[in-house]
Amino acid sequence: MMDNKNLLPVIIIPGFMSSGLEIKNSDKRKHWINKRIWLNLKSLGFESFSKSGRVNYIDEEKKNETSLECVNDWLGHMCLQEDMQNETCGVEIRAIPGLEGVDYLTPGTLTNHLSYVFGPVIDVLKGSGYTENNLAAAPYDWRLPPNTLETRDRYFSNLIQKVEELFLKNNNTPVVLLCHSLGCKTGHYFLNFAKARVGQQWLNTYVHTFMPVGAPHIGAPKSIRSLVTGDKMGLDAFLKDEEGLAIARSFGSGPWLMPCKLPKECAPPNVWLRKDGLLHIEIMPTDFSPLFQNICPMPKVKICILYGSKKKLTAGFKNHFHQNYVYFPERFIFSVPNSPTELEAIQIILYEPGLGLTRKLSETGPYYSWMCCPLRSFLKILRFPIKYCLCLLCLVIYKILQCVLCTASHATEAAAKQMGGTTMLAVSGKQKLSKFFGQNKQEEILEISLEHCHNKKGGILKRLFRKQTRVTLTLNLKFIRSTLDYDEHSNLTEIAAIESPPKFSSEYQLAASNFLPIHATNMKATYKKLPGHELLQKQGLVRVDKLLHDIIDSDELGPRSLSAFDPPPIKLVKAIYGINLPTEVGAVYKHSSIVLSRQKIQSRFELDIEAKPNTKNYKISKGIILEHKATPQVIHHPKHSKNVSSTEVLRCSGDGTVPYWSLQHCRTWQGLCDVTIHELEGAEHREILADVRFHDILLDYLLN
Repeated sequence: MMDNKNLLPVIIIPGFMSSGLEIKNSDKRKHWINKRIWLNLKSLGFESFSKSGRVNYIDEEKKNETSLECVNDWLGHMCLQEDMQNETCGVEIRAIPGLEGVDYLTPGTLTNHLSYVFGPVIDVLKGSGYTENNLAAAPYDWRLPPNTLETRDRYFSNLIQKVEELFLKNNNTPVVLLCHSLGCKTGHYFLNFAKARVGQQWLNTYVHTFMPVGAPHIGAPKSIRSLVTGDKMGLDAFLKDEEGLAIARSFGSGPWLMPCKLPKECAPPNVWLRKDGLLHIEIMPTDFSPLFQNICPMPKVKICILYGSKKKLTAGFKNHFHQNYVYFPERFIFSVPNSPTELEAIQIILYEPGLGLTRKLSETGPYYSWMCCPLRSFLKILRFPIKYCLCLLCLVIYKILQCVLCTASHATEAAAKQMGGTTMLAVSGKQKLSKFFGQNKQEEILEISLEHCHNKKGGILKRLFRKQTRVTLTLNLKFIRSTLDYDEHSNLTEIAAIESPPKFSSEYQLAASNFLPIHATNMKATYKKLPGHELLQKQGLVRVDKLLHDIIDSDELGPRSLSAFDPPPIKLVKAIYGINLPTEVGAVYKHSSIVLSRQKIQSRFELDIEAKPNTKNYKISKGIILEHKATPQVIHHPKHSKNVSSTEVLRCSGDGTVPYWSLQHCRTWQGLCDVTIHELEGAEHREILADVRFHDILLDYLLN
């Protein structure tokens, strides 16, 4: 065992999702107080299996200000308020202090190997002579942006004190900041915070080395996708899609990880959007009582709109109101071709809950109506006395069987409704939309007739003489061309889909922004590259844009600029990261076909799973753009003395989470800092913490 006097003291700063969180106060769940919530699989599992998982927006005092309402209490505790900075009322969650907060997310004999964070590193360091006197951790609430960490928890001020205490405990030996993932950005921000608060000389005295491991120095494109389509954080077995959206859109640390700007020569655009048109359909209030002639009260109805042969949208069941009219507040939005002449047909289908037995029974009259009306029964007997006298026994048996069948039918109907069963009630013919919209016409009122399904049942004569039942729906249709055609302020280049890649003069150009996605089945599809924040604006995530502009980018310590692109105010930087794993560098999106509701949390965009790259230098898997071993990367080696830089082209990729161009950005600090880089072949972003090669590099540096 080594002498503690020869060991450099270490403070661990963990990454995103890597600090354990515990509940300090809860108005809803008193028995959860002082218990771990991240990651407590017991409480998460119970909530996910016992609750339906609905996530809704609710109006607050009808002022159009919304707040998130989660049926899942675990999720309700974890999600922040709309400002993405403050916790929900009555909830107080804080990071678990010390090494216990960064070793394993779910401590236990069976779960340690699955939920490890810095546990393997701590075990290796303790086996080499480290104790609590020279090894400490600085867990934090990784849901928050950096300025909120300081204003709410005084995190960076306390970290200054922790560094000073470790320095004094180890005979005035400066401290190594061992950071991972988001913790690298937190550590970089801390160094600038300390310089502004206590001065450069303090850093020179108290901090020995900044050691980023798997660092997203200038961001990770996955953070954009998480905000658009959601992120279940590996808890797919416990969280539903809407819950993944809710949790990703509530954390203020997500926008902190968004790239502020991209290296021009080595990073493709993070966001591509397919240029589709949108068809908006609103349904006017309609009287459906003709479909339920003898039923009171009338059942709920559910409406379904089919566009073409593949797209189908359904609104939930609605009650009748005000003289039997039904109002559908939702707006049906279909992603359609960008030309109105290519619009396909729509068809409307109306459903009723259950199996429709009540309606079918009422159409033929009540089973025992003659038994309930003595006068009517007496007249029938006088009219056919012989018939009723001769067949009295058969009649009694028949009516008893009818009553039994009626009771069974009602029970079956109730069970079907409880299980969510539906029956088709009425259907319309197909209406071709291209004939209603010209090149310049973008709005149309369309009346479409729905025919009762029983009109088509029975023989020819029965259908001929039966009274036909129909209702008419009035639809407000609006066709909206892609707004990408008319964006005059973004200065973005429109690109058309192509079958083969263009010829470039050098790999240097090929690695730059000439990456074009194409559509696999429709060569008319075109795409446009967008900044990430513009896609979020189109999604309607105003709060994310507000957080970026008013909080993160307005911070004088520059969480995405000064504390990201610029070198840290420290002499020694030792970067370690994995390489050559398929890594997300962007995504291709298209508009979703959705039933838009103000009360639901939903995404207006989805990944374009049909998009393909036009070059072998990148792959696209289910709409996600991936770099890989053969991806050209442009590396700059700055020569600050001559104010020029040398350029090198390599073929490699990132660590499975952070792109190579973000991991290796610390190269550009060379000359202003003493930067040493270790690249580990095939080391995954989290698994590097349990990688023996990383442990060897770490011990070799700390012990010598």
